[in-house]
Amino acid sequence: MNKATIRFSSNILRRLGEELNPSPERGLIELIKNAYDADARHCTIELNNISKPGGMIRITDDGNGMDADDITERWLVLGRSKKVQNKPTKIGRIPTGDKGLGRLAALRMGLVVTLTTIPDKAQQKKYSLYIEWDRYETAELVEDIELKIVEKENSQKQASGTQIVVENIQTAMTRTDIKRLARSILLLADPFVKNPIGFKPVLKVPEFKEFEKWVENRYFNDAEFHLIAKVDEHGFSRASVVDWRGNELFKAEHTDLRPKKTNMPYLCHDIQFELWVFILDSPTFSTRTTTIKEVKQWLKAFGGVHFYYNGLRVSPYGDQGDDWLGMNLMRAQVHYVRPSTTTSIGRVIVTDTANALMQTTDRSGFIQNEAFLEIRQFAREALQWMARRRQDEAEKKRAKMLAEASSQSGLDRQTVKNAIASLPEAERSKLEHTFEAYDKTRNNEVE
Repeated sequence: MNKATIRFSSNILRRLGEELNPSPERGLIELIKNAYDADARHCTIELNNISKPGGMIRITDDGNGMDADDITERWLVLGRSKKVQNKPTKIGRIPTGDKGLGRLAALRMGLVVTLTTIPDKAQQKKYSLYIEWDRYETAELVEDIELKIVEKENSQKQASGTQIVVENIQTAMTRTDIKRLARSILLLADPFVKNPIGFKPVLKVPEFKEFEKWVENRYFNDAEFHLIAKVDEHGFSRASVVDWRGNELFKAEHTDLRPKKTNMPYLCHDIQFELWVFILDSPTFSTRTTTIKEVKQWLKAFGGVHFYYNGLRVSPYGDQGDDWLGMNLMRAQVHYVRPSTTTSIGRVIVTDTANALMQTTDRSGFIQNEAFLEIRQFAREALQWMARRRQDEAEKKRAKMLAEASSQSGLDRQTVKNAIASLPEAERSKLEHTFEAYDKTRNNEVE
């Protein structure tokens, strides 16, 4: 019997890299996620001379590093992940479960790749790997090219971590590319909270230096309303809304959020949804230290509801132009009580150890299965509850204003009638008729 195996043409490397990750920032984000999975606390992304072909990309982290077996069995294997997705890392992170396809796209951006890594389990050793992509252009099959992993002594006693250098970049990165990358990097590890032991990616790009500190300013404290909604481990929800001073305005239990399905728990568990809503007008910002212009620019870049899955942000949710909760459509129905993607910023946080959510092959979002649809429904019902409460309050304020206006009008009306009554009879009759007509018209307007 003759035996055979499936083999791959070297062209598959180019096609996988380019077709599954058509934009450069998406591939680079996958390399940064690898650092996150390796428990890195710091990750520096350096882009030098990338506005034209020939530039260089260097990504350095202080994570766990890799030994020769890790490189051979994990880093160089495409389409398979040995990360146990539901098992937390040493510091409690849930791995992202990348299968190497996004990493390939980033590595293929240049002609040469150099990997240098020091494993935390054997810090006396340093491993390096050198890849020349030109060699694959002339080879028939991927396995025809042999790669050498070089082992050396860590003579400088460097700490564990990994550095990837991609040289001789073939396609220039534009200002728009860098803007998208900066936004993705800074949203990647949840900018909504300051965690001293969290993941801190840093971007260094001398040609577009303005993006290095693009989101240093945070304006969450200037939001007029802050919605906090949660689903517990049993599927039951609760929510509250506080104002910019931290005072609780509204509070809801599960039956308030699901008025049509009061006894039905959500199928999704352990979910949190937060939304900061801004009133972008002069009276509101007269009590703030920031300006409307500053906040509008910030919301234009980062507004919308973002999705954090096992600690990391997932695109395209919350990207510019994405409205996965349909907020803008709901706002069009009742404008003054509903937020839009340009007047609010928020996040949905999901910790999924049961793998209920499934990312698409190109990692651009989730498959819309029952779990995803239920999460979206929960967030939408929280938004609708907040809108109902805000509308109720608005109607109460309007009724109070009408009552006060009517009371004041009654006093003014009596004053005018007394003045008319004191006039001579010839003048009084004509003025009484005119005033009655005016009074009737005014009452109709108030009603």
